[in-house]
Amino acid sequence: MTITQLRIATARPEEDLASLGRRTGSAWDPSHAAVYNGIFVNHRFRGGESVKIASVTPYVPGAP
Repeated sequence: MTITQLRIATARPEEDLASLGRRTGSAWDPSHAAVYNGIFVNHRFRGGESVKIASVTPYVPGAP
């Protein structure tokens, strides 16, 4: 069993959502990431921005 958690990643200069997703292992495709971050799917980052991503991890009963 797994859970999906919201995480924050820092964008690199000229990175787009697809490359940020590949680098961070985000579970969201670029379209979903764009919606959750309130930007267009073809957005290019300046670098240093905080970006919401989805992280899938194993479920551990009793973990905080």
